[in-house]
Amino acid sequence: MSEINKPLNPPPQELEQELDRLIGLGTMKRRHYAALKRAMRELEERAAALRRRSEELALMELRYRALFDNMRSPVAVYQAVNDGEDFIIVDFNRAAEKTEKVQREKIVGHSVREIFPGVMDFGLFAVFQRVYRTGRPESHGAAFYQDGRIAGWRENYVYKLPTGEVVAAYEDLTERKQAERAWREAEQRLRLLIDQVPVTIWSADRDLRVTYHTDPLSPEMRRLAAAGRILGRTLYEIGQELYGENWPTIAAARRALAGETVQFEHRTSDGRVLFSTASPLRDEAGQVIGVVGVAMDITERVETQRALVASEERLRLVARQALVNIWTTDRDLRITYHSGPITEEMRRIANTKGLVGRTLYEIHAELYGQGERSPGLEASLRALAGETVQYERHTPDDRYIINTVSPLYDDEGNIAGTIGIAIDVTERRRLEQQLQQAQRLEAVGQLAAGVAHDFNNILTAILGNANLARLTAPASIQPLLAEIERGARRAAQLTKQLLAFAQRSAIYMAPVDVNAVVREVVSFLRETIDRRIDLVTELSDGLPAVQADATQLHQVLVNLILNARDALLPLLEEAHPRETVGRPLIISVTTDFVHVEQVPPHSLLNASPGDYVRITVHDTGIGMDKGTLEHIFEPFFSTKGPGKGTGLGLATVYGIIAQHKGWINVYSEPGTGTAFRIYLPAAPATATIPAPAPAATEERPTGRETILVVDDEDSILSLLQRSLPAYGYRILTAQDGAEALEIYRRQGNEIDLVLLDLSMPGMSGREVLAQLLEIAPQARVLIASGYVAGHQAVQGLLEAGARGYVSKPYQLDELLRAIRQTLDAGSYPPNGSRASNASADAGE
Repeated sequence: MSEINKPLNPPPQELEQELDRLIGLGTMKRRHYAALKRAMRELEERAAALRRRSEELALMELRYRALFDNMRSPVAVYQAVNDGEDFIIVDFNRAAEKTEKVQREKIVGHSVREIFPGVMDFGLFAVFQRVYRTGRPESHGAAFYQDGRIAGWRENYVYKLPTGEVVAAYEDLTERKQAERAWREAEQRLRLLIDQVPVTIWSADRDLRVTYHTDPLSPEMRRLAAAGRILGRTLYEIGQELYGENWPTIAAARRALAGETVQFEHRTSDGRVLFSTASPLRDEAGQVIGVVGVAMDITERVETQRALVASEERLRLVARQALVNIWTTDRDLRITYHSGPITEEMRRIANTKGLVGRTLYEIHAELYGQGERSPGLEASLRALAGETVQYERHTPDDRYIINTVSPLYDDEGNIAGTIGIAIDVTERRRLEQQLQQAQRLEAVGQLAAGVAHDFNNILTAILGNANLARLTAPASIQPLLAEIERGARRAAQLTKQLLAFAQRSAIYMAPVDVNAVVREVVSFLRETIDRRIDLVTELSDGLPAVQADATQLHQVLVNLILNARDALLPLLEEAHPRETVGRPLIISVTTDFVHVEQVPPHSLLNASPGDYVRITVHDTGIGMDKGTLEHIFEPFFSTKGPGKGTGLGLATVYGIIAQHKGWINVYSEPGTGTAFRIYLPAAPATATIPAPAPAATEERPTGRETILVVDDEDSILSLLQRSLPAYGYRILTAQDGAEALEIYRRQGNEIDLVLLDLSMPGMSGREVLAQLLEIAPQARVLIASGYVAGHQAVQGLLEAGARGYVSKPYQLDELLRAIRQTLDAGSYPPNGSRASNASADAGE
């Protein structure tokens, strides 16, 4: 404005100056305008560059997102929180969504531990932390991830971005792991199949170097395989070593390398015939890379083809020997094949008119008459209609036959006839009857054991009182008392036999030399048997010991040999010289070793398969019929006349052998003699036979101790109250377990020994023993019983804390020895002694 207000007509000099100033100002403005214009152009260029960069970035974002989402491998991006204390999911591609079965939108922004709660146990979280803090990438090898939602195998590669984010690129290996597992299982199944099938499979490379083989079939190749000299060697080297230049496998393998599949046969050194194939082994492109071979043992097939007729005849013979008959018919029921009849009636028809070519109508009419429709014919007609029919027949010659008739189909599935199988089950029926008999004997044994228990108590009182009476009775009474003792001892022996039959007698098991027992028994009996009878032995060397009670085994052999003698006596009744008897009179005792795969049905409750020592007692006597054989092991059954036997001998034998976990078979026919075969389990090879026990002293021991006698039998209490004080002992008595415990609680410090009856009403002896030992663990308890089921039961009492065992009925001297040895903490030897004591507690 100052310039406008200036005069309009300045002096020329001023005008000139102003004009110069204005010109200068314009020039400066032009320069500024040019600079501004240049700046504007630069800004426009920068803006264009930014637009291009933005477009490129957008394109890169699209390209990254497309690449990220379309990657086949799962990828997850995480943002560290609190310096790596946690990681937030930033991004998740589609492959990861599919693998983990989640949607990206639902998990972005959430903690990895929230979405994948198993990540800590999986071990990946620690990898995230290390990569974040160090910046060094890490691989997290294949591991199994599992949480409540997903499970599978994962392999991760973790690295850090320049932005600080952590990326996990990983692979889902679940299908591959499952495939590997399935492949391993398939390979194992194939290996098992190959091992079970009698074939050899091998492979070789193009140089015919063996790369794989299963177990060889030929002995020479088995030797090489055992030495590890097949794999890695060429067929040329193997052939040169075993077969020379003529090994057909080499020629076949060469042809297989040329693309052929070759089949050939050859014989091994042991005469076996092998059928082999050699085929090209190709890669995925179909190129031959080696040879694969299969060898199969076809020796039997070759032999069968060479001798088909002979084989069929052998089949007939085997079927006949096995008591099995196989036959086939056509639709007219005309027999087209028959392996051979197994019954007398069918053998008669086969021998007279034959069977093949005849119809079942004809044969059944001959057997049963015209118009009779037998079960066999009825079954065959039903088989033609498509049924399988089974029926049983009892033949006139006392055989039991099970018949099965089924439809016989042709190759097109049409019924072309029938096929039948007849099996002779007579022996099985007999074994079933034996089992039923054994079960009956078990029931009888239970009854016998109960009777024997009560009888033993009575005999204990009788024997004890007779022993006691003889100490003071006058001479005139002594013979009567001796007769009472003899009668009681005989009754005790019968009771012992009853318990042995019932498997309730106490036995003392130890390794026993069977041959030694046989020699001892035979030597003992030889002088008691008529000299016209030969008593011979045939004993196998090297037999293992058996775990047995030598005394009871002795009793078994005595019973069987004397029974054999009695079977020969009728042949000697007329007292003819030996030469006029008509046949040799022999009792033979043999021993041998057998391995039993299957025990007979009547021994299933005791015996088991394994190694056995067999003792056979055979005689050439009168033999037994079927009716007698069915009852010989039953108690009180006897074929001898009145007064000549108790009928307990074989029953006792049966019980003793069963108690030893063995069994006994008998084979006999009238007029041909009898054979008893005993099977006793062999003892372990490490078992040692104990030395004979020293003989017991005859002197009756005495003492000054206090004995508590616990027994429910008044007669036994009375006997011991009268007898034991005579030998220095003080006696207390109790009639039941409760009274015994009450006495022991009051006077236990005075009681040195408890003589405890095992079988009492109310509280049993075992319960009393247990409570006594609770009161005083050091208490000495001597068990007395006539009803203990074997050595294991006695051993169980000793292990429960009893110091000894004495069996009823006992004589006074036996009881006194048992009492003394128990008080002195001694022990009776287990082989044959009536009493056995446990060892003393340490420190007593």
